[in-house]
Amino acid sequence: MLQKLRLTKSDKYQLIIATSYIADMLIDFILGRECLRELGCEQGDIPTWDDLVIINNQGLYEHIQVKRHTTNFSTRPIEPNISNDDDYKKELERQCSPLDKTMLGLAEWVKNNDSDAINKRRKFTIELPSGEVCIKNGHKRENKETGKKTIKTYFYVRHFQDLCSQFNENTGVHLLEEQRRECNNTNNMYSWLTKWLLLSLSF
Repeated sequence: MLQKLRLTKSDKYQLIIATSYIADMLIDFILGRECLRELGCEQGDIPTWDDLVIINNQGLYEHIQVKRHTTNFSTRPIEPNISNDDDYKKELERQCSPLDKTMLGLAEWVKNNDSDAINKRRKFTIELPSGEVCIKNGHKRENKETGKKTIKTYFYVRHFQDLCSQFNENTGVHLLEEQRRECNNTNNMYSWLTKWLLLSLSF
């Protein structure tokens, strides 16, 4: 953890998060309560998810990415807007936000590892100052008065957090397909994860 303690002033938010976890760990240890088994940084087998890596007494790995964003990650459309004349891969990479790259790193790790590594008990957490940060411009919603999709929407971090809390390892693609037809936020999440991330993985 000494590496985290040498962070510059611009990384104060990361330092605060790391210090909070260390303090909780020490308090639990002193009071004789169950505490974290290991806590480290810039380590682990997922390069884009290594700001903090925690292992608890049950062997659960928690990978924590710390993002200090208080402004929008991106206001690009929920589906990539790239013409056929562009170098598609290069342009897609250029348009990816820091959050896109974080999620893409996780997707690449899943793609390149066997089931034993993937099935190890893991939890992935993104620490942000606020959930009111825009991930992408969302799909337009239907205007009930006109029946046309003209109402502009935004896909925020809080929407992604709410949706993640509803799903688990047993959630199948069929359920997402069903819910995306009924819920605009689910539709936005589905488009973001498939159009931006899966397209990047296909190259």
